[in-house]
Formats: sequence, structure tokens, C-alpha cells
Amino acid sequence: GVGGGGKIDTKLYSLSELSLGDVKIKNVPVGTFNDPLVTKVADGIFGTAALSDFIITVNYPGSRLELSRKRTPKPSAETIPAWYFSNLLLVPLQVNGEHRGNFIVDTGAVTNVLSHNMAATLGVTEKTPGAKIDLGIAGISGVEGLVLLVPNVTLKTTKSSETFPQVVAIDLKGISKMIGTEVAGVVGFDFFSDYKLTLDYYAAEVRLSK
Repeated sequence: GVGGGGKIDTKLYSLSELSLGDVKIKNVPVGTFNDPLVTKVADGIFGTAALSDFIITVNYPGSRLELSRKRTPKPSAETIPAWYFSNLLLVPLQVNGEHRGNFIVDTGAVTNVLSHNMAATLGVTEKTPGAKIDLGIAGISGVEGLVLLVPNVTLKTTKSSETFPQVVAIDLKGISKMIGTEVAGVVGFDFFSDYKLTLDYYAAEVRLSK
């Protein structure tokens, strides 16, 4: 996860059964963590990879999680190819019209995040005047120290584009090393909030629709 070194030590346990609405999943491996910032708002974090046998739709406008066994993509939906690494889905995004990178799809992320490498590509480094901000980005792996502010960032899929007046950038080298590929950032609620986001692990694709 985001924060610290990108990973955290934990003991592994097994839940005999986990229920989400009418869906029951048996023998679910779980870990534990102790993060006071996260535990203020949640009792736990549930990764979508645990539901990879289903077609998962996160309906952000409707505040619903929808699960299906059947692939019923809407003709109007945009289909984005995805890569699956260590329980993480990555999608290619264009940044500011001329740069490209692989972004982690994080349905639990409140905001979008760039890597320090992508920020540097956009001309923002630790030495850029006013870029370094006193803000801790927290995740289950700890608090990230060096946070940079990158102004005027546009993230674009083939058909969908969202522009943000500013996006934070943190060190994602730990996650990149862990999964064996360069991670340019994390795309979360800020980007997806107006969409129905469908995750199809078997088809290795992400779909966006409104």
C-alpha cells in the first residue's frame, strides 16, 4: 500500500467465511495492521482482488458495490486494458498530453497520486520552489515523508479525461520494485467519482461508464 516502504509486516490469518450482501466467500486470507489514521474511519480494508471471481462494479455516483458472474459490458462503456501484478490492477494513462505511465487502480484512494519520477518528468522535483509541502500521505504501510505538489495535471484514458489543479507526488519506488514494473502513480476517487468503474480480472480490463 501507499506510505512508508510500500509494504508492511503482518501475521496471516484465515477467515472461514466473509459475507458481502448475499455473496459469501470462504477461506479468505487476511492480515492485520495498526494505523490510527485508518482505524478512525474503518474497521478494515477489503481488497477487490478477493472478489476476482466476480465482475466488480464500483458505482461511485450510486454509492454501490455491484457483483456479477456475467460479463454484460455496456456498448457505451470505455474499455481499458489492465495488467495484474501482486493483487494490483494497473492501467495506462496519458499525463498532460505527452507522457504515459502505468497507474494503480485504487478504489479506496481518496485522491490521485503521482510518483516522484513522473513529477520530475513534468518538471517538479524537491528543488522546485514551493513544491515541497508539509503533508503526510498515510496508508497501511505508514506515512510518506517527502510530498511534492504538482500543478495543473491532466490524466487521460483513450476517451476519458480529467484535469486537476494540483496533484500530490510521493516516492513509489518501493511498490515499483515489489511488483517488478514502474508505477507512475495511483488513480482513485478524484478521477472515478463521476463514473461506474468495472473491474474484470479475468478479462484483464477496466471499464468506465456514466
